[in-house]
Amino acid sequence: MSDQVNNIGPQGLPAVGKPAQRPDTRGADGPESFKKLVVDRATQARADQAARMAQMQAGAPPAAGGLKWSAHAQQRMRMRSITFTPGEMDQIQNAVGKAAAKGARESLLLINNKALVVSVPNRTVITAVDEASLKENVFTNIDSAVIL
Repeated sequence: MSDQVNNIGPQGLPAVGKPAQRPDTRGADGPESFKKLVVDRATQARADQAARMAQMQAGAPPAAGGLKWSAHAQQRMRMRSITFTPGEMDQIQNAVGKAAAKGARESLLLINNKALVVSVPNRTVITAVDEASLKENVFTNIDSAVIL
């Protein structure tokens, strides 16, 4: 009886003696499908990251509440070879949201030895400063600072 499963038959009566039916785990629902899913997701993540970086460098606002980058900020980033990882970009967006919640208007964001001055209501990065330029620099016309 260990090789058999009691199932309920057509009139609600037990159907005794039917062998257990197991789904076929090969093919579309098997290991190859899982491997394809993992590879597809990794490929999509790389494409999303490349698109975000291209948008940032072009000054286009990223999707859903992202930041805009002024022409001046883009120029400074190119001149100073400043880049941000996707994780840093998420931190920056969260910091701007926190500054907005506190009523900030022009905020200095410090992240990993780099600085940004952001117009919080416009969600626009005004300028970017690298580590070498941070030394002995004076930031004016800001009303808040967020240290990440």
